[in-house]
Amino acid sequence: RSAGGAPKVFARPLPAQLMIQVEDTLAGTDTDGNGIWDDVDSYLVANFGDRPELLPALRQYVCAIQASLIDAQDSELSLKHARKYDRASECVDSFYPDDTEEMIAAQFEELAALRAAILKNRVRTLANIVFSEHSAGHVFLGVPPGEERSSCKF
Repeated sequence: RSAGGAPKVFARPLPAQLMIQVEDTLAGTDTDGNGIWDDVDSYLVANFGDRPELLPALRQYVCAIQASLIDAQDSELSLKHARKYDRASECVDSFYPDDTEEMIAAQFEELAALRAAILKNRVRTLANIVFSEHSAGHVFLGVPPGEERSSCKF
């Protein structure tokens, strides 16, 4: 409202949403020393904090992805990390026991969003491409169906 004269009403400002972009670095900070970059750890807590039984499996999954990014230039280490990534994926899968089409789609969306949160800058995305090139065409045998929980390392 104006201070003098006839009252004037000003429109409310539009709500704004700020997105803080992580600078283009490969490794993130890990202030609490739990092995998960702080930006990714925040994402996990915000999006999966209501499912504490799933968090250890997701942390194993994230650690495998982070290691694959850090060592992406090394083809031998990339294959090692690809195996760990597969085991971590099996572990995560074991926490989604309902294999209905809707649950599979929901799991896919959740994990795709998590990967996007990890690969949220150019450097990480490029490292992921290099890692993928090193592991392309390789087949890693998984555990027998129903034994996915044995891939969990916690």
